[in-house]
Amino acid sequence: MSVLKLTIRAEKDLGEIFSTMAHEFRFFGEEAARRYCEGLKDELEQLARYPLNGRPEPEIDDRTRSRPFRRHTIYYEPDGDGIVVLRVLQDVVSA
Repeated sequence: MSVLKLTIRAEKDLGEIFSTMAHEFRFFGEEAARRYCEGLKDELEQLARYPLNGRPEPEIDDRTRSRPFRRHTIYYEPDGDGIVVLRVLQDVVSA
């Protein structure tokens, strides 16, 4: 069985993602925000099953890996039988 753990900061990130999409962006709405977050949760569970699927991030730490998900990037570390999600951050688009 794969283990998926979230840091407090990652839990806060996920809450903010839902809140922002559901309430601040009128074109998303609660239903679309829920679907986006369900897809994100599925991606996290997939990473817990296959922790080496993410890209190594040696500039952050030797254990840290990342995986893009639509407009966000998941930062995590493999941990025993799963992963510890460190952060889920919105991608920055440069002009």
